Amino acid sequence: MNSDRLLLRRLVEQERISRQNTFGSHDIKKWSSIHNPVWRQMVVEWCYHVVDHISADRELVYIAVNILDRFLSVHFRTLACNAKNNTKTDGRRYLTDKRDYETAVMTALLLTLKLQGITSLSVENLVQMSSNSVSSTDILEVGQDIIHSLKWNSQIPTAARFAHVYVQLLSDDLFDEDSKVAIFESTVFQIELSIQDEAFSYTPPSLVAWMAFENALSEFTSPLVDLSSVRHIIAKETGHDQSMQLREKLQHFQARSFVRENVNIIPLEEEEQKKPTNLCTSNDDVLILKNRPLSKSHVISIETFDENTEHKRKSERCEPSNTTNQTLPRVKRTKFH
Repeated sequence: MNSDRLLLRRLVEQERISRQNTFGSHDIKKWSSIHNPVWRQMVVEWCYHVVDHISADRELVYIAVNILDRFLSVHFRTLACNAKNNTKTDGRRYLTDKRDYETAVMTALLLTLKLQGITSLSVENLVQMSSNSVSSTDILEVGQDIIHSLKWNSQIPTAARFAHVYVQLLSDDLFDEDSKVAIFESTVFQIELSIQDEAFSYTPPSLVAWMAFENALSEFTSPLVDLSSVRHIIAKETGHDQSMQLREKLQHFQARSFVRENVNIIPLEEEEQKKPTNLCTSNDDVLILKNRPLSKSHVISIETFDENTEHKRKSERCEPSNTTNQTLPRVKRTKFH
């Protein structure tokens, strides 16, 4: 058995342990949505702004949101248990109070960075980002809640790690270095977009990565290329079947995130003449992720991400695009041997 397949097997075992610690014996399919979907989309985008600003790996957002999801699921089960036993619930309302929810998000991100040894973001920085609506005491208290609520004896296998192994399974005879990097970057782009949808947090990262990988292959590979052996290995080691529904959802996220030029909104000649030659979208759509570090921009306060301001927010500078689609997201260029 080659090293790539062994690595995949180890990741699958880590995934099994991680999901067991998160969901236990509960039937995941019966779980209802516990996030406010608008809040989730906005804070995930905010997290990407922050990690880009401090030049950290974007994969850390996946880990931070995993911590957040696990913590909120514990909180949700506690509330349900108290309601069943007619017990009064004291403390913070993470699922219904926007301030408590934001504090949990910021704290999860801070814990993730600290666990990785990254010290460029401090509690004081988070307080400033919240426009002082959240105090350092709030962050420290929520941090204690998160630490004591979760199990920390297992690694978090991210979808990006599975994607890396899947790309490594591709034959060097069929795919050169540049092709593998392009496939990997496209796969990671879809994974980043999927984090904003809570449903994907209940989906095994190995499956999310596989379906994103399949979409990337269809984008960069001829249908005549035989990849049956790669698919057989992935299916055998992960135990998954392909999900066209999942693939289509990822494709939808990707299509919405692309910047298109010369979009004909009103197909009337007189209206067409009024339009500029080159069009590009601003940050109106919450699914658009930053594809570059925010080197010329400040970290946006989390308070600016609310229902009223998010769709009014414009990018400081909107460059006309020379191609139909925007470039793939910023990820560290990876060598595949």
